[in-house]
Amino acid sequence: MGWLVTDGYGAYSSYPKRQHCLAHLIRKAIALTEALDKEVADLGQWLLEELRELIHSLATGDGESNESDSHPARLYRVCRLAAVAEHTKLKALAKEILTDWDAVIACFYHPQLPPTNNEAERALRHAVIVADDLELLSQYDRQVRQQQRPIRYFAQDESRFGLHTLLGRLITACGVKPIGQWQWLFKAFWLYGAVEPATGESFFLEFSHEW
Repeated sequence: MGWLVTDGYGAYSSYPKRQHCLAHLIRKAIALTEALDKEVADLGQWLLEELRELIHSLATGDGESNESDSHPARLYRVCRLAAVAEHTKLKALAKEILTDWDAVIACFYHPQLPPTNNEAERALRHAVIVADDLELLSQYDRQVRQQQRPIRYFAQDESRFGLHTLLGRLITACGVKPIGQWQWLFKAFWLYGAVEPATGESFFLEFSHEW
């Protein structure tokens, strides 16, 4: 049987040959870096860096020969620290990684595996959208025919626009975790829009937060 790349949904846990999608874990770590509690934000940042370094090492093939200081070993250490934190989401992310540890680092020991399921999701996205749209249109068409009303079809999407400053790289002695100053100023707005392809009519709504 082949390998399966999945998110953290529990139904996949019984599958023996599986890679836990690192992109899903990275998105959760990014959210933690914006926590108001500095300790939580710092641990979230550390988790984020180790997850990204794990992917980087796979892309460049520059993994360490020292098993005790390998990328998986460093990720494991920060997860053990985060697992005893009081912050609910930080603890949940750490336990998700530790509980599914073999699947999280499968790509490190099997370099042919993709570390994320992004490619598969992109391939399926259009098919899922079309299927959902057709079902929705079919239901709406039946209602309209019963009520003798004209159909208007709008395509809708939303997006977030903003700037998130990033932590750079620092040179330190071997085995010493770098400590640097950074500025977490994150301002963004959400834009929602809908367009009627047949007429070009459209409307857009801008929000300061996710709706």
